[in-house]
Amino acid sequence: MSVTTATTLATAPPTENDWVDLSVATHNVEPSALLTLSLWGNSGTGYVDQNRKNLLVISPYNQPQHILDTTTIPKAAALLAEALAVFKPTRPDYATAAYVDSFNWDEVIAYLRELISAAPYSWRSESFYIVVFRSRSVAARDGATLGMLDMNAFEEALKAGGLLRYWCGFADSEGNNLSTCVWTNRAASTGGTCGSKHGSASKHAKQAYANYSLERLTLNINHDATEWNICKWEP
Repeated sequence: MSVTTATTLATAPPTENDWVDLSVATHNVEPSALLTLSLWGNSGTGYVDQNRKNLLVISPYNQPQHILDTTTIPKAAALLAEALAVFKPTRPDYATAAYVDSFNWDEVIAYLRELISAAPYSWRSESFYIVVFRSRSVAARDGATLGMLDMNAFEEALKAGGLLRYWCGFADSEGNNLSTCVWTNRAASTGGTCGSKHGSASKHAKQAYANYSLERLTLNINHDATEWNICKWEP
């Protein structure tokens, strides 16, 4: 039986080493605004080709430079990345509700167990790093520019290695939204978000959001993936 851990999560202002979401979805840009965006709303994550299951779409973007090649990461991380293709919210107020209660982690871990069995693979206890970005957007913003900045920052992070999933939602009626990234570990997150493209995106955050905050979490998955929990990340 899967076990979740619901905790009161501390938030902190983003730093230069954290993912700052300036997503197309967040800013309600029409899909036609960016020709390279064809997986609108994160609905098309998964295999690029059923015959090439090492290539995964892990974000709203599906051009060749946005595809994760799972042969470049450890097997456990590759299996989790594949399982995260089914990741989705379970409630409409995910932007403001507790993270662990807002997404279908039970389904993700159940799918992970299926993948482990099919591999087959001997899964040992593993931990992964999650960043949750909550924001409230301002009324006036350049959505097309912000979307392009986000796409470029994602490409840069993917090249750095260790990014397993990038999901972003849609702003609610009050402008609240949430985006999240799953990484192999904290070091990968740091390395993936310190480049120039991420820096350019970060500079626009103050203008794009009325306020924003970060949650840094750890996903723990035990031996054989029979139990899991999400808790506050500790240095």
